[in-house]
Amino acid sequence: KRQALLFRQVFDAMDDAVLLLDEKWGVQQVNQSARALLPDKRLKALLVKAQAFYADNPSEHLLFEEQALILECRLIRFTARRATLRQGYCLLVRDITQKANLEQMKADLIGIVAHELKTPITTSKLELENLNNAGVPASVTDAMRHDLDHLERIVSDWLKVVKIDGGSFAVDPTFTQLTPILKRAIRQVRTKYTFAIALHIPEEAECIWADPHALLELFVNLITNACRYARPHTEPTITIRAHLVGEQLTINVLDRGLGIEPHERERIFDRFYQIHRGTRRINGGTGLGLVISRAICRAHQGDIVATEDEGQTCFRITLPQPRSFTNALSGETP
Repeated sequence: KRQALLFRQVFDAMDDAVLLLDEKWGVQQVNQSARALLPDKRLKALLVKAQAFYADNPSEHLLFEEQALILECRLIRFTARRATLRQGYCLLVRDITQKANLEQMKADLIGIVAHELKTPITTSKLELENLNNAGVPASVTDAMRHDLDHLERIVSDWLKVVKIDGGSFAVDPTFTQLTPILKRAIRQVRTKYTFAIALHIPEEAECIWADPHALLELFVNLITNACRYARPHTEPTITIRAHLVGEQLTINVLDRGLGIEPHERERIFDRFYQIHRGTRRINGGTGLGLVISRAICRAHQGDIVATEDEGQTCFRITLPQPRSFTNALSGETP
């Protein structure tokens, strides 16, 4: 009895709504937060959606939206030896409406600021050109031009993230060669960093179906990251390997830098997330490069993940290739 009373006190004191369900999704117990957050009609609608969702996605988080309310749900299956309810589910429900609204306000602000900055940046760059044409030495304006270029890249990244959030980010695939894109990316990054790089692109992976401009940005982001997160006092060493198996092109971008902790390998694809070691951030950047990189891959119906390969940091890119395209490369008749 004392254990049951203690359980009830702790159960009711939890800030999140908690529902204990039997194996047929019947509600057996709810805490005070659940009673306040989930009146009967909302509870029934949530359970119907949750049961259908978790049948296919048992480890995912469910977002339940009802008018202006946004709830985040997580399902945990349990087995209890000394309890009336021996097996069932624990459904945790958290009200994230305020957090979601703040995130939306942040995204809206970024879009507004980016659009407002775009015009004055362009105007300022034109004025610099006029100064140079009027005889002002380039050495006088180079620092300002460098700062404007940097600001322009930040604004461009912000605007791309706005498109990603709005679902309008797209790519324009065509027949293209992989090696020339990689060499252009290497030349761009070498204007800022010194590094060693090795390319291993077999003949069958050379001609691909992809957006060359989007891939250029993808590889510039990844090579730049490898340079930023190199070990101190060590020249970055980068290896890029591609292989085509059936209709799947895989490209591994590897480096021997500081590495990425397992718990950060998914978070680095979140907006503005920066890797920290100790109490400080490792290096610069806006925290948007990998967000855009993943959007590029997914717009191609592929993906990018961070992993480890033989002790090296590895960004693994997968880009599906159309069957008709791979058949044509292999000389087969579709």
